[in-house]
Amino acid sequence: YAHLAADVARAHVAGKYVYGNVPSLMLLPSDLRGMENWFADNAGDQENLGRLLDRIVEARRTIVEQYARAGVDGVITWDDMGTNERGFVSRSTFRELYFPRYKATIDLLHERGMHFMHHCCGQVREYMDMIVEAGCDVLQLDQPELMGVDWLGEHWGGRICFWNPGDIQKTIGRGDLDAIEEEAHRQVWRLGNFG
Repeated sequence: YAHLAADVARAHVAGKYVYGNVPSLMLLPSDLRGMENWFADNAGDQENLGRLLDRIVEARRTIVEQYARAGVDGVITWDDMGTNERGFVSRSTFRELYFPRYKATIDLLHERGMHFMHHCCGQVREYMDMIVEAGCDVLQLDQPELMGVDWLGEHWGGRICFWNPGDIQKTIGRGDLDAIEEEAHRQVWRLGNFG
């Protein structure tokens, strides 16, 4: 972090928004433990998993404080939370294990005048209310069609900022430029038309 403040200051002079990253609460534990063990931890060893998550939150706190001192505008985390069909963990497990830890990081960021941006792949309709309740500022979805752009706009438009590409599975991969442009316009009007 020795040169971070100077780098941030130069970026701000150039009119740029500066963000850093913090460790994820789902992907990092699954990388550390292996996906199969992480699923078992969620089901049968929540006490030890909670201790690991608390250590990650403390690491996040240290990183956020460094970013805040340097004048960083926000942070992003990459935390895929589900398959194409459903979230990785039940709503109740998400509420108990993950929600309070997301909220702790987001509260700290907001106290420091910073934003929380969250990348998430997967069908996570069941977590959306908690993501918004925790105070997430920006949700970046590579697969917005999984939840449905119309559904996202109807339920969450104006309550959270969306920062999405065209859907990487259903649209971008086909290479149809007209379809990509049509989806981009639809996302702007369905997700971004709230003032």
